[in-house]
Amino acid sequence: MQLIKTKMKLYLKNFGISSSFLLLLVLGFFLFVCSLPFPLKAQEASSVTVNIYNAQILNQTANQLQISFDLTNRKDVQPQFYYGIELMNKNKTKVLENQVYKNDPVSLGENDEITKKITYEAPDFYDGTYNIRVFAGNNSGKIFAYAEAGEIELTATTDDYAKILENTCFLTVDEDQQNQKYKLNQGVDVLESENLKLNCTISNSSSRELNLDIFMDLYLRSILGEKLETKKMEQITIAPKQNQSISIDVIKGEDPQAYTAVLYLKNNGKLASNKVNAHYVIAGDSGAVQNVVLDKKSYQKGEMAVASLSLIGSADQFPQTRHGFSPIVESQIEVRLIDENQRECSDPVKQDITKEIGEGLVSKQIEFLVDRKCNNAQAKVEFMGRGEGEEELKLYDRETYQTAPKPQSKLNNKVFIAFSVVLAIVFLAIIIIYIINERKKSK
Repeated sequence: MQLIKTKMKLYLKNFGISSSFLLLLVLGFFLFVCSLPFPLKAQEASSVTVNIYNAQILNQTANQLQISFDLTNRKDVQPQFYYGIELMNKNKTKVLENQVYKNDPVSLGENDEITKKITYEAPDFYDGTYNIRVFAGNNSGKIFAYAEAGEIELTATTDDYAKILENTCFLTVDEDQQNQKYKLNQGVDVLESENLKLNCTISNSSSRELNLDIFMDLYLRSILGEKLETKKMEQITIAPKQNQSISIDVIKGEDPQAYTAVLYLKNNGKLASNKVNAHYVIAGDSGAVQNVVLDKKSYQKGEMAVASLSLIGSADQFPQTRHGFSPIVESQIEVRLIDENQRECSDPVKQDITKEIGEGLVSKQIEFLVDRKCNNAQAKVEFMGRGEGEEELKLYDRETYQTAPKPQSKLNNKVFIAFSVVLAIVFLAIIIIYIINERKKSK
């Protein structure tokens, strides 16, 4: 053993240039590896740097699933977003059921990563092969990322259910003289005075008569947004092996904005159908704060804080609206930087965005001179505006984007593992070169 050590020292001395070059090469490789995101990223939505990795189904007991996934953020601070689960058909072409975990908001700083392990219980009437997909987004409906968790097999334990045949569903407006049919995702615009209807065919494939209650949920903008109302609409009776058409008044929001209505059925208080989402817009001038990103989680006195905002104007700003686009003639934002105790960390900033909002989506960077220590900073945004014929500004949207204490990051562990692997490669390379050199000498 001592002889091998002596020969190794002589070898490294004789090949100092080669070994130094090798070390530099490995060091460069190590730095390159450390600059990569770990692990390779899943599907990424938009320019937001939040991603979902390692989505997997840990175990399944009947229709109850244990699902694990990592949420990461590469840049700046992404405050207050949510994650959810989608149950999709075998071909991944249709979302049958979704669940948003609104009781567990997430905030991630730069290079933060957090692992989530959650329980999802699929409805007991599904039978066959399905897929599970994880998603993340904020309450304005902006989706950050998707990741597939895997395929599952479900066995139905009841046949007391019906199918809402989504491909038969459409929206109509009672006041529409042309009796136009609108797609569920079209976002048809209606006046507050108009009556919107959701029309669908329901299929009872069971061998007995079903008495079902029709329910509808109303969300602001999307299912990630605030749930505004849940309403029992009416009851229907469907004969065995028969289909029945329904035409239901859609719950309408009070203010001009985008909304999502969710239709489903219950049997004796228990979910008894798939869910169908219908997206629509109450016409009129409006606005929304889509996202806010802070450059840090906490600030010291004298630092400059930067908040990057995404805002959007009237929800009826799209081609072929029934009532035309509702212009905004004046708009402004007011942004406040506050700490975890709701104390202001700087003077509020007001900016006029009338010109920008008229062009659609607005991206703004707001700078604050921090005048006190600001732990777990939050951005409080008010978006005001007025439409044609209005004299005073009204509140379009008010959002507070909260950060949370820094989650335990796995990135340092990954760098340590990478460094250990690189050291092992260095040692192995030296051994191999030594052996090759000894063989050449023996020849």
